[in-house]
Amino acid sequence: MRRKLVATAAALAGLLAAPRAEAWLLVEHAREGRAATQELAANAARGVKADAHAHALLDQAWTFVRGDAARAARLCPEYFVEWAGGAHPRCLGLAALPALAGDHACSTADLDLATRASWLDEVLAAAIDRQQKIDAYPQDDIDERQGERRSLDEELETADAGYLFRAAGSHVHFQMPRARTMETTVDYMDAALRAVPNATQAYVAYHTRALGLAVEARRRCGGAPCAAAGDLLWLAFLEESFALHFLEDSFAAGHMAGVVDGTSYRMGTHDYYSSHGLDVRTWSGESYAAYGDGFLDDTSLHVVGHAVASSLRQLAWALSPKTMSPVDEAPCDGPSPLDPLNCSDERALPLPTAPLDSCSAAPFAVDPTLAQRAFLVQVLRLEPIPALEKPTLGRDRKELGVFVPFALELSTGYFGGKSGGPYVEPSLALGVGWAADAVLSDYSDPLFFLEARGAMQARGDGSYAFGIGGRMRIPYAVVPGDILVWGIPAAALQGKSPRWVRAAVLAAMRGGVRFDQGARLQFVGGREVGAFAFRDVGRDRWSWSLELPLIEVRATHGFRGRLAEDIDLQLGMTVGGLGGDFGVGIFLGVSNRARFYAQ
Repeated sequence: MRRKLVATAAALAGLLAAPRAEAWLLVEHAREGRAATQELAANAARGVKADAHAHALLDQAWTFVRGDAARAARLCPEYFVEWAGGAHPRCLGLAALPALAGDHACSTADLDLATRASWLDEVLAAAIDRQQKIDAYPQDDIDERQGERRSLDEELETADAGYLFRAAGSHVHFQMPRARTMETTVDYMDAALRAVPNATQAYVAYHTRALGLAVEARRRCGGAPCAAAGDLLWLAFLEESFALHFLEDSFAAGHMAGVVDGTSYRMGTHDYYSSHGLDVRTWSGESYAAYGDGFLDDTSLHVVGHAVASSLRQLAWALSPKTMSPVDEAPCDGPSPLDPLNCSDERALPLPTAPLDSCSAAPFAVDPTLAQRAFLVQVLRLEPIPALEKPTLGRDRKELGVFVPFALELSTGYFGGKSGGPYVEPSLALGVGWAADAVLSDYSDPLFFLEARGAMQARGDGSYAFGIGGRMRIPYAVVPGDILVWGIPAAALQGKSPRWVRAAVLAAMRGGVRFDQGARLQFVGGREVGAFAFRDVGRDRWSWSLELPLIEVRATHGFRGRLAEDIDLQLGMTVGGLGGDFGVGIFLGVSNRARFYAQ
């Protein structure tokens, strides 16, 4: 979420079913980065020497990076901004890079390309526009905020191929659940480094690489980084951007509540705690109410920004203040927030070799030395303490996956033709289906189902009949049923499908107008069709009909546990034959539809 989606029964496999894995929204990530750089700048302005030193070092390093003309064209002169240019940014600052890392790039090479990618302008414009809409809703307007967040996911997937596929099969954006024996930051860090990919493990891996690159950049210039070190400094900033992304993810409530097995439960639990909040305490002892993606508040912004600033201070330390900036005091001269290590211990920071892949399901091979652990703990102690593995927090689930539909419907209509007339038709239905309500916005129609139906028809001439038939619902983009043709090859491309295919998938899901209290008006023409064969009671006469719903109003919607229930009204047309007569008519139906989801 998004954000990889698992296959539909063939057609939408690669484009709609992967759970959204990312934590904060793009603009929220950028705000957290800016909160950190603003903390450094504000402290520097107040005369805090350590932060003045760090601020000057980072600013000078950013200037060296922009010494390359190609980078200068896309990076802002000031490192401490997210971007410049309003709703259509023309340049990026350091605060924006963690927002792209992990969610829009799997490696530092990907992130470098992303800063100049053709799709970046569209991604940033969509993210900024949707964030403004989210911010317009109160914090407790959960449905609207989550709906806007899912709409943003749809827009980002259209602009950036593979957005919803990064981190498939990995929990790297989530905190590892905590065992009761993990009583300290060091206990938890050591366990996280030996576990499957998780946010803490990723932070440690990328941060130590960034520090090593920063040290090497200074060494290659004989102690004072120079223009020739611009490439190494840029790589250090890229590695640190990945580190900060996963550090920020660790503060999202839905990502610290524990990884829950099962896509629908994982997404439901994630969304519940992200929106409703979670009372947490950091390893350093600070208590606050944490929220998640789409619900970043001022308190969380301050807490996250402070942790990110602590990490940036360490990056500044690795840039060797004595030689990089004409300041009076260096952190290595005495105790300071920058100096949990002696300067000689910088030799423990190795130069990275093979690049890391944040989208891989393989654990990061990282084993910090004792000195490095002491250094890393200064940042990790600011993280919230993750939820216990056992007992787990309460779980929630979303409408995602296979379901068994059951429907009770009462329809009335008028059938044209010589033998036509008014009729009333109660029916029962049972079938199988697949849904992605948890993935797409409330303005979308992500339902697929096939139902067997039994019905009785009472006609205006006093006759009545019993019949059997079925109903099928399949979204489409241009021509009814087209998703069955291009959906399968699109799924096989695994996130690398052409832009028009990604747009078509989302177009197939659209068509709804949402009202308050869960009501939704939906154009369903071509999405749904029903067919019946009837035999009259008391006479040897058969009839048949095709029902073609055109407009659907979902009056109410409820979901609890594994059961969803809707009250729907449909208006449509019928085509059929009664005896030897053929006619066209209209119908109006009201139904109580239930969906029971499999595990």
